[in-house]
Amino acid sequence: MEYISFSVLTEEDFDDIILNAGGKRYTDDPTIQVKNCDYILDNSVLELKIIEEEPIEKKSKQEKLAKLFSETSKAKTIVLDPSEDLEYEYYKILTSPIQSQLKKASKQLNYSAKEINVNTKIAIIMNNGLTMTSHEEFKKLAIERAKNDTSGIDILIVCGIYYFSDKFDMRVLAYFDD
Repeated sequence: MEYISFSVLTEEDFDDIILNAGGKRYTDDPTIQVKNCDYILDNSVLELKIIEEEPIEKKSKQEKLAKLFSETSKAKTIVLDPSEDLEYEYYKILTSPIQSQLKKASKQLNYSAKEINVNTKIAIIMNNGLTMTSHEEFKKLAIERAKNDTSGIDILIVCGIYYFSDKFDMRVLAYFDD
């Protein structure tokens, strides 16, 4: 079977998107070490956060997931599909990279908005690595973390490109939701 290969979106791709929309980078000076955002567009500051971490590849997360699911099943192979009883703990394990990136984005947006006196603070969070979640799950987790853990985000954009295949049928879906 031939494998499909496509590149993930990068910050350089977003540079082009923002530039084509009439925006610009907040600063092009790499020596500036303050906590600023990535972009300015109209009366808004934007911060891009790309989630590339796959929690299942981390030993600590593997151990937490194994413990969580081994309590309810004695099978040798376990499908990571949490029942209502396990849902809260399961998503708590998966959400840490989203939570930390959104907290950081909130601080950067607050700082930048005050520096240049703009009204709207927009965080863009893109899923490039959390393959254990569907787009709807990722979006739900991002919205919950933005509402519960931040105060400096006015608009949250959740995006990602998802590839699904069962060797007979292949689909690539791209999402960009606010």
